[in-house]
Amino acid sequence: MYYIKKHIKENMVDMVSLFAMDWPRHWRNSRTDDAIKILQTMNKNKSFSIYYETAIDFYNHSTDNPEWYEATKAMQPSSKEEYFRNTNNWLDSLR
Repeated sequence: MYYIKKHIKENMVDMVSLFAMDWPRHWRNSRTDDAIKILQTMNKNKSFSIYYETAIDFYNHSTDNPEWYEATKAMQPSSKEEYFRNTNNWLDSLR
């Protein structure tokens, strides 16, 4: 599983989605604008800064690990049940 643990809020593990969209990969493949600069420009209110900082962290994670999507495809479980069991085991390890 490819998650950035620091993005999971304390006592909120039960709210973690079992899916993540690699929007930075799509951005890099479809645009030439600098996503980080755009996010930094949007980051104007300290009350919401954590959301922009988290988005930038995820963008950097995706850039630094461009193979993570392929790696998850290679780990195809034999069934949906196996996928959810493995994911839930990982989430349990965070509790």
